[in-house]
Amino acid sequence: MFGHGHHHDHRAHHAHMDEMKHERKEAKLHEKAMHQAMHGNFGRAAVLEARAQGQHMQAESAHNREQAHHAAAHHHYVPPVVHHHHTPPHYPHTPPMHHHHHQPPAYVPGYPTGSCPPPGQPSYPNPYQPGYPPH
Repeated sequence: MFGHGHHHDHRAHHAHMDEMKHERKEAKLHEKAMHQAMHGNFGRAAVLEARAQGQHMQAESAHNREQAHHAAAHHHYVPPVVHHHHTPPHYPHTPPMHHHHHQPPAYVPGYPTGSCPPPGQPSYPNPYQPGYPPH
């Protein structure tokens, strides 16, 4: 039927056509998601975006198959292509929250601290002795 190279060229072409099909479906799903979001249907938009992401993954898989078949047909190494992932469309939303980082307040214990009292002395001052702050 096909020689070694022709077989892989044929498979590479098939994979390329598959990649283009999935890219078209992905673009269409992104458009539908944007339309739903613009009409306030954010749940439906999220579902469509998830489906678009699935199509994107399939397009990448087809692209990788195409590259592998090209490499096999021509017996040379093709380095993997770095894909730029698309960010999802920007839906109308409120501006992002800004987080400010403040220093935590200084720790002040709720009890007196210091060295241990001499032997025979109580651990805490007697609240009824003079000099102890009133309640």
